[in-house]
Amino acid sequence: MKRIWQGAAAIATVMAATSAQASLAPEYYLKARATAPLHLQVQLTSVEIGKGTCTLTGRTVQSFREPTAEQVSFTVDCLTPDVTPMPGPDVWFRPERFVKGAVIEGFFQPLAGDGRIAAAMGQMSVVPAARERPWCAVDDFTCELP
Repeated sequence: MKRIWQGAAAIATVMAATSAQASLAPEYYLKARATAPLHLQVQLTSVEIGKGTCTLTGRTVQSFREPTAEQVSFTVDCLTPDVTPMPGPDVWFRPERFVKGAVIEGFFQPLAGDGRIAAAMGQMSVVPAARERPWCAVDDFTCELP
């Protein structure tokens, strides 16, 4: 039981650090990290904020698993003023975290060969910069953020 509470505390810490909210048990998010075909760092070139969503487009600067398109695009749930998030597995992000030039590191599923991808259960974070090794771990919720 202590391990479950430690896991819940870990996910709460990561979600607070990345300005995100979600409500499944931690093991589901860890499984999403471990099984996602793509572990990428993406430098954002475009951010579109809609009603409850953020569509992010960027250039793949690092791929730690399978290769992917140079340009990628994905949509995540965003906490905009006109939306009340519903309980469930989705991770909700604060849109002010996403700015042109920011680097996102995350775990993704490919949707099509044209660069459309989806964040694996919202498992992504804004990181300080692109680098040759990952900032974020696969087997826990730690990220080596300064």
